[in-house]
Amino acid sequence: MKPIPMPNIVLILVGMLGLGLPGCSESGDLESLNPFRGMSALKKANESSALAQLKKYSTAQNIMIVEQGRFAHSLSELHDSGYLPGRTQQLLAAWQGSTSPVPMSGYLFADIEEDAGGGRLDDPMRGGLAAYPAAPGESGDRVLLILLDERSASMPQPVGGGFVGGANWRLFWAIHQDVEIPLTRWPSASELESTFHEIRKRTPQEGLREAQKAMDDFRSGRPPKDVVFEEN
Repeated sequence: MKPIPMPNIVLILVGMLGLGLPGCSESGDLESLNPFRGMSALKKANESSALAQLKKYSTAQNIMIVEQGRFAHSLSELHDSGYLPGRTQQLLAAWQGSTSPVPMSGYLFADIEEDAGGGRLDDPMRGGLAAYPAAPGESGDRVLLILLDERSASMPQPVGGGFVGGANWRLFWAIHQDVEIPLTRWPSASELESTFHEIRKRTPQEGLREAQKAMDDFRSGRPPKDVVFEEN
């Protein structure tokens, strides 16, 4: 059986996860999609890998809150509780809480430990994880952030960057120069509005369709438009 090239694997995984690719356009125009535009293939692969880990974290946290009625306070607690599947050792090794963190595909990970005011985040209904480049500008350009807030499950979205009712997780990115690394504080609503950019959620079908279009463009050498992370 002929092996699948690595770029194909990355695109297929991102598509199946329903995540916005780092190369998606703001408008969602498939013609402008190309995951290798404006950034090296290595950085693109690193950021896609980090996004996949954040989605894995979200899935594990949502299982935990259904079964235990709360989110884990840390990545290690989530692992020790038995909810993290797959390559957990490599992810834990890249976690800021480990003794000597080792980057996973160029990225390190940090728990969101503080609320927007700088106090300890001890709310069992909230959690978050940030992924940041181990070598900013070399292994990646963007800090990626997932925030979970189960308090919003039956609440309307507040003005200025709240959570949509019933959708308890949101993904964001920011340029590494614009945020403190490692990111361990829950950004305020104004910071989410001014510094961060939200990554639009997709259905698996949308993700797979865009991933296939990106690979077709890459193989054919068609010149795409300039692109950025897709925003809401």
